[in-house]
Amino acid sequence: MVDIEQVIAWDPDIIMMGRLNSAEPVLSDLAWSEINAVKTGKVYVNPQGVFYWDYGTEGPLFLLYLAKTFHSDKFADINMVKEVKYFYSDFYNYKLTDEQANKILQHLNP
Repeated sequence: MVDIEQVIAWDPDIIMMGRLNSAEPVLSDLAWSEINAVKTGKVYVNPQGVFYWDYGTEGPLFLLYLAKTFHSDKFADINMVKEVKYFYSDFYNYKLTDEQANKILQHLNP
């Protein structure tokens, strides 16, 4: 576990929030306001489908998501909606719509 003082000392450019429904608690808290990631709005919540993506079976999708989020210029060819739909179809035998895949990527209930 990392406390706010350590995060302030690190001053990260990007923050990934795990197992939260929204980045709003960080984005609206004055204690976090001077951190570069907060200033630039680069605070993200891990996607969640069947499980949180930072562990469990959707881990491979999380790696693609991180690559696309952190280095979108280098991974412009990755279509996350397509990848999520393929993964669910192949591994869960479940056909997602584009809307459902987008909701998963935005940490919303599909």
